[in-house]
Amino acid sequence: MTLLEVQDLRVSFDTEAGPVRAVDGVSFAVAPGEVVALVGESGSGKSVTAMSLLGLTRSLGARVSGTATFEGTELVGASEGELRRIRGGRAAMVFQDPMSSLNPVLRVGDQIAEQIRAHERATTRRQALERAGELLERVGVGRAGPVAGAGLNPRLRAFPHELSGGMRQRVMIAMALSCSPSLLIADEPTTALDVTTQAQILALLRELRAQTGVAILLVTHDLGIVADMAERILVMRSGRLVEQGAAEEVVNAPQHPYTQTLLNAYRTRLTRTPRSGGPPLLETRELSVRFAHAQALDGVTLTLREGETLGLVGESGCGKTTLLRCLVRLTKPTSGTVSFRGTDISHASRRRLQPVRRELQMVFQDPQASLNPRRRVDWILATGLRLREVPRAQRRPRAGELLERVGLTAEHLDRFPHELSGGERQRVGIARALSCEPLALLLDEPVSSLDATVRAQVLELLVRLQQELRLSYLLVSHDLAVVRDVSDRVVVMKAGRVLETAPTAELFAGPVRSAG
Repeated sequence: MTLLEVQDLRVSFDTEAGPVRAVDGVSFAVAPGEVVALVGESGSGKSVTAMSLLGLTRSLGARVSGTATFEGTELVGASEGELRRIRGGRAAMVFQDPMSSLNPVLRVGDQIAEQIRAHERATTRRQALERAGELLERVGVGRAGPVAGAGLNPRLRAFPHELSGGMRQRVMIAMALSCSPSLLIADEPTTALDVTTQAQILALLRELRAQTGVAILLVTHDLGIVADMAERILVMRSGRLVEQGAAEEVVNAPQHPYTQTLLNAYRTRLTRTPRSGGPPLLETRELSVRFAHAQALDGVTLTLREGETLGLVGESGCGKTTLLRCLVRLTKPTSGTVSFRGTDISHASRRRLQPVRRELQMVFQDPQASLNPRRRVDWILATGLRLREVPRAQRRPRAGELLERVGLTAEHLDRFPHELSGGERQRVGIARALSCEPLALLLDEPVSSLDATVRAQVLELLVRLQQELRLSYLLVSHDLAVVRDVSDRVVVMKAGRVLETAPTAELFAGPVRSAG
């Protein structure tokens, strides 16, 4: 018996340079209760394939042909009304970019409850909120702050921007599970999560499958997840399936050279000579940030030296991103100081911060939310070039050079962010940061959305740039392998505090503090 059967699926987009075929003749099937992984490099067509199944590429002007039959209903060419009845109910999707998928002006509880009531008309708002609270706790978004509302989870009242990237992703998973779907399409469901939370989410998906028999189409570039969870693997490249088979066979005995390349990328470690660093460049002293019902940072003290890479690790929600936002004054500290090149910028005016922000650039975790959706890549990269007073005639060629440095081509200059894959958007974010020729980069999960081969390329690029320009990096990551390979020292955070700081080799050889 087949739950989902896809035959000769083709998806193309019209661009100024002509039609671009994102999916080219893809065919596969998913049985009830089966876990099928769709893997490939960034831009291979994985997400477009998944989104097209539920008609989500229509608003992007996509041309879709072929067939996709789900529980006897043809999805390709189905009316919007038919798709609405299926989406979120019998078939649900977890998106790669939670910040752009959640409504920024609605509380997360209301968004989950809205989906429940849309498919279950007899459910009251109170009942929907109670179930939403239970779902949040089930995916690890526990209670925080004073318990109010006769036992309702207080996290229901949070807005998306008040949650960390990992917590937003867990809200999306809770929403997808809200109506007990028979098919769950998970597009990079653990990309933004730290290793402990990632393990929890994967365990949750396994538990859900065991309890309900839900089938899972897992879109990912993480072959570690694939080997551990999937029963079958579909390997995509340039819009086509180049290999498919049982997970154990594909991982242990790949038949296509491209599959072998993907596996080798995960097994290859980056080699880098440790650096001792120069004088202090960026320092914090007893830095604290308090929000309405939570202490995000609690007395953080650290030092980033010239020419070094300082890794910052910790579970999702421990305060890593809040710390980075404080350093560039996107978030104001409650107390403590931030010093850059010996000058206290904790309370500097916007005018005084302008030259600092040119030298202290940030690469954000969520590229979809940090890139202007109404502007092409050319304009986005020209912003930094304008700040450096690069002549207008030289901006486009320079922007093209920046894209080539991060693994893209000049052809991407004329695309909007929504026309790029998640990995391509992240590389544009890195190129934008480099456009100002900074002294230091604050890297908030810079490679979390990239596949293994592209991740290695970007990390090698960052290492080379550091050697050439003596850049300093403050690297936030939940990928301990990345931190181990590129960091000189590591700072470990938990619940807004620094637990431990040590040279990388020393910390990985024997950490002083335990997780508890």
